[in-house]
Amino acid sequence: MPQELNRDQAEEKDSRNGLQNPQRMATEMAKAFQELAKGEQTASALEKQLDGIEGRIDELLAAAEEAEREANQRMKDRDTEKEPS
Repeated sequence: MPQELNRDQAEEKDSRNGLQNPQRMATEMAKAFQELAKGEQTASALEKQLDGIEGRIDELLAAAEEAEREANQRMKDRDTEKEPS
């Protein structure tokens, strides 16, 4: 248990030293902003890919709906041909 307490105390001390050291704080903030920028780039790339997928899904749905309309029309035409005149 005392070893854990010492580790916690050491982490707290490091944390306080980081806040008191402007250069370290600036470095940590720069890293955070770089990671944030990288995350935003990743999010933008994923959004672009999802937009492409959504567009392709819309195309497939439109094609399926058109095929269904054509099939329904063919069935209607066959039924009309079979009706006695």
